[in-house]
Amino acid sequence: MRNRSTWVCNNADTIKNAVAGNLGISVISRRSVKNEVKAGCPCVIRTSPLCFERAFKIVHHKNKYLSESLRAFMDFCLDVS
Repeated sequence: MRNRSTWVCNNADTIKNAVAGNLGISVISRRSVKNEVKAGCPCVIRTSPLCFERAFKIVHHKNKYLSESLRAFMDFCLDVS
């Protein structure tokens, strides 16, 4: 059985409002809902041992001056992945 998405959103606040409005469920970062969980809403279901991973990208304006320390940080981030 394959589920189809009927709505896609990448804004954490919009997702939280949709779930709070009983419009569906979501998989979202624990950090994104830290305050809501402390307040007792939403209902949290642990997904262990299921693990979700995300890929991040380094983005900067093409004309931005990149200092030596910024370049070092970018190199560090790229070496970790």
